[in-house]
Amino acid sequence: MQTIVRGLIVTCILPSVKRVKLSNEDLFGIVVRQLRTQKGLSQEKLADLCELDRTYISLIERGLRQPTLKTIFRIAFSLQITPSELIHHIEGDWNETTTD
Repeated sequence: MQTIVRGLIVTCILPSVKRVKLSNEDLFGIVVRQLRTQKGLSQEKLADLCELDRTYISLIERGLRQPTLKTIFRIAFSLQITPSELIHHIEGDWNETTTD
């Protein structure tokens, strides 16, 4: 599987060149992981800054959890961006991955 990067994200292409639609949770997790690594933070450090457990950050990054609004704010501020900037990173690619 190959990931095509536009801005920050995300259309996954399988060897058969079939587009895979990603869920909101998957997109959010990919963005959080990319921003975290760009800032040079480990999952553990981000979790400490957010006052969350490292395993919860891992679950978010893998698209296995739906963070609350409070958690989205904590993550954004810990990444030194606004919550709207965090969501903005997802928006453009969300439209692209949900259209046929």
